[in-house]
Amino acid sequence: MEANFFRCLARELGSTLAGERIERIFNPAPGVWSFKVHSDAGTYLVVRSSRKGGLVFLADEKPANPAVPTNACMWLRKRLEGRRLLDPFADWQGRRIAWALTPGEGAYLLLDMAAEPQLVDELPSGFGDEAPWPDAGQVLDDAQVWRTHPQISPALRRTLMTMPPARAQAVLGALERGGCSHFFVYMSAGETPRGGEALPWRLPPELHAGRTEHVFESALAAAQLLGSTELYPELARLAVAADNERLRAQRRKLSRSLDKLAEEESRMRRFVACGGDGELLRAWMYTFDKSAKRPYVDLPDFEGNERRIDLDPRLSLCANMERLFHLAAKGRRGLAFAATRREALQAELDALDSGAALPLPVAVVERPRRERQQERTRPQGVQVGVFRTSDGFTAYRGRSAKGNHELLSRLASPFDLWFHAAGGPGSHVVLKRDYPEQPVPRSSIIEAAVLAGLKSHYTGAPRAEVMCALVKHVRKSKGLALGQVAVDRVIETILVDLDPQVQERLTLA
Repeated sequence: MEANFFRCLARELGSTLAGERIERIFNPAPGVWSFKVHSDAGTYLVVRSSRKGGLVFLADEKPANPAVPTNACMWLRKRLEGRRLLDPFADWQGRRIAWALTPGEGAYLLLDMAAEPQLVDELPSGFGDEAPWPDAGQVLDDAQVWRTHPQISPALRRTLMTMPPARAQAVLGALERGGCSHFFVYMSAGETPRGGEALPWRLPPELHAGRTEHVFESALAAAQLLGSTELYPELARLAVAADNERLRAQRRKLSRSLDKLAEEESRMRRFVACGGDGELLRAWMYTFDKSAKRPYVDLPDFEGNERRIDLDPRLSLCANMERLFHLAAKGRRGLAFAATRREALQAELDALDSGAALPLPVAVVERPRRERQQERTRPQGVQVGVFRTSDGFTAYRGRSAKGNHELLSRLASPFDLWFHAAGGPGSHVVLKRDYPEQPVPRSSIIEAAVLAGLKSHYTGAPRAEVMCALVKHVRKSKGLALGQVAVDRVIETILVDLDPQVQERLTLA
């Protein structure tokens, strides 16, 4: 993506997404990411990381995704989903854009056109620094000017080479000021991926011969046309390739299953043959001591031929006869099952060969983010209420003495924050944190304190004093009643106004 176009795009993209929540993350292909958001300009923020073919755009259409998320995708989902994008920061000459994030692991989401998305605690050194602009003469004389002046892209230099020096200098000055009012996308019919071009200036006729020019007043709209036209067909081809690979893998799996089934059928037939040995042994049993134990017996078969029957020397002759009949019955049952199984496997293989049954991934209906969060945070079998603060932190409040006890025993981590009304009985409240040093906004601390005060001896009062401590400093001592604790160290005692609407607004379960 051309640097000067990216400058205008980053400006629009940053302000459009500021304040939006990331609901879902996908990794459709290596180097391609999509973030589900909800903005007026599109539902999905799509990014392709590539030094020469980097793309970033907003789209309403969801890109084609693999059946199983990648490990990198699951890692990013765990740390980023549900968090909001805050203030944007752009390093347009480096083709990078970042947003500050609501509390969680990593303070910034960094999108780089040449690298995978990153969660970082600090923006890289030099992020946002701008190289000085060269004059037109230096641009026209030095083919390697882009190495020291990344804003002079090859596309820009090619354009300036077609202009007189005075006109070239005027174009450079306009770009330096960043005053772009129109954006131009050049594409040709049947163009291969990465072949299109989005620019903040109009190409002279000799540079876009044979290509169609599309004009936009918004960089977002230009980026969407370029990105969806180039990337979506590529993702569709990858999806078809993945389907074909699944088809081949399923065929190999079915072939192996049929081979194993043939081996099992052979074993079952040997079991069935044991029935004949059992019949022969029963016919001659009167000539032997039934309780005798032998490794084998030699008997004439029903056609007069000598036959050796191998036996289990640990068992009597009578027990060996019963064993042989048991194996024969087992073999007959096994062959009946194998026939049914072979018919099903062969039918599935025939369907694959005819192309009538492609093994598609199971469709998953994506539920609303709030519903998924409720399911993840709702504890099973614990008598507690579940709340979510305005900053996205989960809080639990005991509903009984047993619930207070289970809250500390089963749900709380040592680094979580514990709240309780001072000077009297009340419910325990635990505000969950993801890691020991995770900062908690003051607003969430106040809300957790209000939840503790509303269900305590302060019920009905306008205000309450609430203790705040780390869970590791709250202990259940021998001799105390269920739900009662001793507190070794209090961080602070907070005076809060008891507003019942806070509880109604934060309640999840």
